[in-house]
Amino acid sequence: MTRYQPYWLLLALAGGAFLVATLAPYRVDVDTGFQLRSLQQWVRGESPNPGTLRLPDPHDLSRDALVWSTWWPPGFPFLYSPLAATGLSLAAALRITSFLLCLAGSLGWLRLTELFALPRTARLLYAVSLAAYAGTIGGAATLSSADVLSYAFAPWLVALVLRQGGETSPLRLVLTGLALGSSYWLKYTLFVMALPLAGWLAWRVGLGGGGPWTSRASRLAALALGLALPVAALLAIDLRHSESLSASASGSRSDWVSDQPQDIGLLPATLGLAAAPGLALFQNHVWITHLVYFSDSRLPFLRNLGNAHRLRVKSLLGIPITAALVWGLALGLRGRARGALPSLALTVTAGFYLLLAIVSMAIGYNYLANEPRFGVAILPLVQAPALAGWLAGCGPSASRGRRAASALLLAACFGAPLLFVTADFAKNQIADRRTAPYTAAATGLFMPEISPRSVPEVQAAVAAVLRSPRDIVVLAGPLGWGSPLMMWLDFPWRTLPETTFLGPLGTGYRDAANLRSSGPLTVSRPLRVVLVVAKSLLAGGELPRLQARFPQARTWQAAPAPVHSNVVLWFSDLEVP
Repeated sequence: MTRYQPYWLLLALAGGAFLVATLAPYRVDVDTGFQLRSLQQWVRGESPNPGTLRLPDPHDLSRDALVWSTWWPPGFPFLYSPLAATGLSLAAALRITSFLLCLAGSLGWLRLTELFALPRTARLLYAVSLAAYAGTIGGAATLSSADVLSYAFAPWLVALVLRQGGETSPLRLVLTGLALGSSYWLKYTLFVMALPLAGWLAWRVGLGGGGPWTSRASRLAALALGLALPVAALLAIDLRHSESLSASASGSRSDWVSDQPQDIGLLPATLGLAAAPGLALFQNHVWITHLVYFSDSRLPFLRNLGNAHRLRVKSLLGIPITAALVWGLALGLRGRARGALPSLALTVTAGFYLLLAIVSMAIGYNYLANEPRFGVAILPLVQAPALAGWLAGCGPSASRGRRAASALLLAACFGAPLLFVTADFAKNQIADRRTAPYTAAATGLFMPEISPRSVPEVQAAVAAVLRSPRDIVVLAGPLGWGSPLMMWLDFPWRTLPETTFLGPLGTGYRDAANLRSSGPLTVSRPLRVVLVVAKSLLAGGELPRLQARFPQARTWQAAPAPVHSNVVLWFSDLEVP
């Protein structure tokens, strides 16, 4: 029974987090909101599949266009589609699917780390740390990204690779390669983790194995073939729906420019490379990001720092934790069984971050410092022996200095982030959403950008202005990271988002969906356009600028909106000469 105690503890904590989360309305973020729109349209019969988005045509808003975005892989909306198609509310389908994925990943990581033969205390604490993912990337109360897919599938890919011996048949290697390559359909960062995993396996069965060179070459070829097939298939699908191979491989990322200047030279990349494992370790990045970006009132020296300098501060705080990770691994792996798992864990972790550094330099965006959450694809594997190492350092046989250092690391690098994640989940994701009465739309989602009280009343106000199913709603949410790509989930009409984050929409919408653009928006058939504009945009003159983009508009009229709403409504009829 001792062996199963961590599993029961994990089930209780993770299940409890998801159960408590049902007390508050569900929240999605921009990354997931964009992908869920196509899923939502597929459920309603408006789209041919969960990965294809139907939007007003940027050249003629009276027509529709189908968009297959390559900004993210298609796995996310397809995996969430089965429950969404059953008739459950969108929020309920997201909660249940996220719970199953989070549970699959947590159990996979816990089962995998049994191979380290860790002490019972270390395994119990490790189970607690895995349960904390439910409140961050796991989707208990908020589905902010598709990182839960990396978390769910990565341990099973590692387990699959570990089962392949030096004399593995070419057929098995083809199948293993197919599994690794399929990660390209799920999450690009999961594929970044799968590449060094495939490299480690290639060394084991080919370059480092025995037997005739012809046999080893055939095994390597089989693995490479399996790995390449899913990637080539998705690239072919992307290319069919894209203007160029460059666009199909990376969506609009190749020419995307972030709103904020990025610190991504050689020095920042080196700092980020040294800091990223520490920032991801036990999710230390959650409290460190809060400290660096939201503590100006308490830390005056931060007030005059721009984003690039804050990223450097964030990296500098992560580097000591990376050093603590290395020290913990040295202690945790000492004297333990020397199977294949330790070498795999260290090789894949190093390879993952090196590849992420190369991608950061190539694209010009510092993923290492900005997105340490990507480490969820591999860091849970090395967290377990590091934790065991720190615990071993607290033992009675250790020196006084070593016990003090180990206790400090446990408190600062394990206890502090765990407490912060728990407090953030309880306050910001549960309590703050229950402070005032809130009525969600049929989706069950929490959208205070539309209204902090009642989204259905705002929906009714918009519906009252529309005359035809072909009329169009132009949605301009608060300035920031693509708020309309969340809000449109509660707008079931033909909707064109106006946003500053329009990369996922592809190059065809670079002007039409750009909130800062002045390009004309026209129609070939008469219809009514309804502008739903965030009140926070009015002071900046966004409303008249948006109205001026419709040269075919008659006189603009204000439509009544609920007093509590966070948007204003304006409409006009577009004429065709």
